[in-house]
Amino acid sequence: GGEPFLVFDKVVKFLESLRKKCSPDLYIWMYTNGILGTEEKFNTLSKLGLNEVRFDIGATSYKIETIQKAKGLIDNITVEIPMDPDKLDVLKELITQLIATGVTNLNLHQIRLTSYNVSKLQDRNYTYIHGEHPTVLESELAALELIKYVDSNNLSIGINYCGFQYKQRFQKAGYRSKIINRLKNN
Repeated sequence: GGEPFLVFDKVVKFLESLRKKCSPDLYIWMYTNGILGTEEKFNTLSKLGLNEVRFDIGATSYKIETIQKAKGLIDNITVEIPMDPDKLDVLKELITQLIATGVTNLNLHQIRLTSYNVSKLQDRNYTYIHGEHPTVLESELAALELIKYVDSNNLSIGINYCGFQYKQRFQKAGYRSKIINRLKNN
C-alpha cells in the first residue's frame, strides 16, 4: 500500500527477495502516481524483473509526462483509474498520447459511492445503482463509450473495464475459494 517511490529502497529489496524466492514466471506489477519516478528508478525496477507499472494519472490531474520515463524499460505500462464521466473527453484526447508514451493497457474502474467521496459526488447529478455498494451509472456508460471510441478508431491499446458489481462478485468468489482450500485440510 502507499506510494512505492516514497520507499524505493524497500521496493528494491522486496523485488530482489521475490525474484530469489519465487518462480521466475511470477508476474509482478506496482501501482504509482509516478510523480517521483525517474528513468534511473524505472531502469532499476526493470533489471529486477518488474513486469508492469500501473499509473494513476487521476492523481496527477491527467498529466502523463512521468509515464514517458518508463517507456522502453518496463514491458507493460498501464494507466489504471476510476472512470470519471466528467473526464471522458479528456481521456479521448489523451488516448493517442498514452499509446505514443508506451501505455499498453487502460484499466478503468467503476466509481462507487462511499463515505469518503459522497461530498464530492453529491453535486454531480449522477444516477446511483443500488446494490451491496452503490455505483455510478454514468461511470459505466463513460467506460463503455471510451471502449467503443478506441475500437472504432482502431487504436492499439488494451482496455479493461472493471464494473464494481462484477468485480465484487468474482473477487469474493476467488477469495472464498482460497480460504476454503486452505481450511479444508484442517
